[in-house]
Amino acid sequence: MCGGFYSNLQRPYALSLRKIIIHQDNYQEVNMFFSSNAISLNKTLLPKRFSNQQITPLVFFGQRELLVPDLFKLMGNRQYKSFYDPFSGSGSISFAAMQAQFSNLYYINDSDPVFKHIWQSIKDSPQSFIEDYSRYVEGYLNHSVAERAVYYNRLQDQFNQIKRSGTYKNAETIFVFLINFAKNNIPVFGTDLDLATEPNVNIITEKENKALADFRKRTLHLSTLLNQNNVVFISGDFNACLATVTQDDFVLLDPPYPTQSKNIYFKIKSEEALQNAIRATFDELNKRNVDFMILYGATTVSLNNQFDEERYNVHHLVRLSTSKIYGDGLEHVYISRRIHLTPETLPTSMGFYHTYFERNIEMSDKKYKEVLKELQTKRDSLHQTPTLRSSL
Repeated sequence: MCGGFYSNLQRPYALSLRKIIIHQDNYQEVNMFFSSNAISLNKTLLPKRFSNQQITPLVFFGQRELLVPDLFKLMGNRQYKSFYDPFSGSGSISFAAMQAQFSNLYYINDSDPVFKHIWQSIKDSPQSFIEDYSRYVEGYLNHSVAERAVYYNRLQDQFNQIKRSGTYKNAETIFVFLINFAKNNIPVFGTDLDLATEPNVNIITEKENKALADFRKRTLHLSTLLNQNNVVFISGDFNACLATVTQDDFVLLDPPYPTQSKNIYFKIKSEEALQNAIRATFDELNKRNVDFMILYGATTVSLNNQFDEERYNVHHLVRLSTSKIYGDGLEHVYISRRIHLTPETLPTSMGFYHTYFERNIEMSDKKYKEVLKELQTKRDSLHQTPTLRSSL
């Protein structure tokens, strides 16, 4: 662990770390937190394989916990030297990979520098991070519904002012607060690149107090993960992040989907520019014999927004995904053909694209709905409780 984390533990209310062994088949050795003034023990269990439990304290639209088990089931028991996440955002996939010991080294990149500062702060000074965040939340809850928007916008103005200075000092926790209490947890940016999110003012205090306690647990847990693993935080262009990738590594690409290419984080001038950059990345990764996966597109994606399987040596999959805003939908996943896949090895929520849709023919709304219904039925059948027949 780094010195900053140790020095933080020396504070009067700080937590101390002790290692124990959990004797259960599905769990590994973990660090557990003991508070000097706590009444009960707060356990943090680290599953050996992936789960859909949220790890990141950042509640982000499009968060990936729910699809992590499916994505990594495709990988089997493979382990890699390094894991690259060039479009990391909330970090949900990278942190799940760490928890599952997917590789020895993790490169977490996002072109918005605030994320690098968030993860470094949580790694070095989790208690200070929690205290600052808690202060913003408590201030928000103590205001009336009518006053909350004013409080929120004042903090947003403060964040934008700090961001424009280029220092990001004390901006990390403000950003996390703004996103966690934004409408639908969606970061919205203006043409001047300033954050311009709308606050969610209609909240239930009891629910948010519980969420604050969960935030504290997740932040401490994530700090432990970051200190137990070899992690490199980067902020820059996604291609620059991949400069050192080798055939012993794995790359997970989760760029803005088609029609979202003007997302502020990547400063893409056009959808075509982003797609051309991704295609060039495919060529380079294939040239280096690197295993990779990309999540790109949802609903009825047109052919010109898809990647040719033969040209780029990839499997094209569709996956049933669920959004708290948009409900169920089909998501497009591409994975390197160096990873052998068969219909039998795919998760229930996934299928090969050309099992359902014809090659080189635009996906119709009618066919899309039919496939969506088929995958929904498969999912629902797994969740149904079997009816027990009487032997009488």
